[in-house]
Amino acid sequence: MTDSNEFGLPQPTIQPKKKTKKGLFIFLMLFFLLMLSLGSYYWLSQMGNTNISEEDNMIEDNTLTQNVDNLEEEQNIDNENLNIVENLQKEEIKTSENTTGNIYTVTKKEKKYYIIAGSFIDEDLAKDQAKKIIQDGLNAYIIIPAKNKHFYRLAYFKSDNFQIAEKKKKELHNHYKKTFWILKH
Repeated sequence: MTDSNEFGLPQPTIQPKKKTKKGLFIFLMLFFLLMLSLGSYYWLSQMGNTNISEEDNMIEDNTLTQNVDNLEEEQNIDNENLNIVENLQKEEIKTSENTTGNIYTVTKKEKKYYIIAGSFIDEDLAKDQAKKIIQDGLNAYIIIPAKNKHFYRLAYFKSDNFQIAEKKKKELHNHYKKTFWILKH
């Protein structure tokens, strides 16, 4: 008699599966081939870039050296120009300490950098403020408005170079404790 359960049905017999190493072997082989192909691709791509990289590095080194040399020359020229301008400004200050400045009227654009102290709706107001400036020995520049503009600008200083104007603006700010701005006109 066969084993049966309480309902009279035969009891199923479970046979354990045989463990095979075939699936594991295939997985490991595929993984090994994948790693081998990725390594080969990487190595070949590096070999192809090596010759170009060395040439590029030599070209880049030469270019960088030339750029550094050019920057050093430009910086030396800029420093020399700043020294000349500073010396001229010191001479201007020495000569203007005992005298009053002048009032200049600017009617057309000169492509100069002006340090602006204020904007005025009326030319008389600008002239009144300019008289105060020249008492300190500075020159005053009244910029006449263009056709579509309405404000007269009053400047303390003018320069051909923006860097010099920026430096002078800081000096004026420290001396007068006022806000100034630079206008290219």
